[in-house]
Amino acid sequence: MERKQEIGLRLRGYRKDSGKTQGKFGESLGLTQGGYSDLERGKNNLTARIKYMLEEIYNINIDYLETGEGERYRQVEELVSDDETDKFYRDQNQRIIFQLQKELELTKKENEFLHKIISTKDEVISALKSGMLKAGDEPEA
Repeated sequence: MERKQEIGLRLRGYRKDSGKTQGKFGESLGLTQGGYSDLERGKNNLTARIKYMLEEIYNINIDYLETGEGERYRQVEELVSDDETDKFYRDQNQRIIFQLQKELELTKKENEFLHKIISTKDEVISALKSGMLKAGDEPEA
């Protein structure tokens, strides 16, 4: 069995321990269900960000996850400091801000497009009302 598949099996065990579905577990890591499923099946490698989140959220021992050796979960003294936790949440907030900005840009473009459609339809209606167009004629763009 490949190393990625072995890691995927151990990852599945952690998810089962948590009682979460692939979708919910993946969501907690910022992944889609499909993206998380690919990790469990050994199709993708774990990124540093995902490893960090597994440690932080689920207290997973990454050494065990990668090698199968040692304790499955981290010991209390290994837990991350408050400064590192604060940095993690700041980084997460930056990621969310970036995503929202991209969504806002897309929404603005969609809005502009819809306004053009509305304007064209208004012109067609006006032209039809004034008798300038007959059925089947194309309006000028």
